[in-house]
Amino acid sequence: MVSARTALVALTHAPSQNGVINDMVGVGQVLRDANSQAWFLIDACQSVGQIEVDVQAIGCDFLSVTGRKFLRGPRGTGFLYSSQRALTELEPFPLDLNSADWSSTGTAGDSYKVVANGIRYESWEKSYASVLGLGAAVDYALGLGMPAIETRIGIVANDLREQLAAIPGVTVNDRGTRKGGIVTFMKSGVDAADIVTALRAAKVNCSLSAPDYAMRDFQTYGITKQVRTSPHVYTSPDEIARAAQVVASL
Repeated sequence: MVSARTALVALTHAPSQNGVINDMVGVGQVLRDANSQAWFLIDACQSVGQIEVDVQAIGCDFLSVTGRKFLRGPRGTGFLYSSQRALTELEPFPLDLNSADWSSTGTAGDSYKVVANGIRYESWEKSYASVLGLGAAVDYALGLGMPAIETRIGIVANDLREQLAAIPGVTVNDRGTRKGGIVTFMKSGVDAADIVTALRAAKVNCSLSAPDYAMRDFQTYGITKQVRTSPHVYTSPDEIARAAQVVASL
């Protein structure tokens, strides 16, 4: 699909409605092999915090992250990686007090200098308490070590998938050769919303994944509603077993 007309490649690293981890390094290699000048933008909101992400190996121009997902930071926080190419060739719109220094009015009132680093893409208004919370969440993840986090999440997520798949009528919807910590499923004859209600009553944290989350994906695979769970490093075998027992009882 890459041609001289390709201006932007925008992809999601780990979709919220499916357990797949997409191969961003492979996509970056395709762009390099094609000598493409397209901008490469990645939504890594669900991947950063559960797997190790190397922007240099990927070769992306932008990688956006939210704090509240697998990093477990405060809602309303996040951060953006931008490449040197993006800092050199792109200017954000609009500019504000973080993005540039307004040095003089000039003849047209437009004498300004855009800052040289990624702060040019940062808006002025922020919650400093939340930013400190995000920093604490990042420190916590780095303290545990991303390889250890990725390994542990893979173990508990695969355990949950296996136990759910063994239940008659249950279909685990996760696809791809590499899967992460998001586990999605449905059960024949049982409304997904009723499964969510039963799981929450049993103190199992989960959510209802509906078509408006990813309309094309849901329609392609004939999914109307599904249950979404996200086990983390602190999830115990007993909690995995309890979730499976609730689903089996419905």
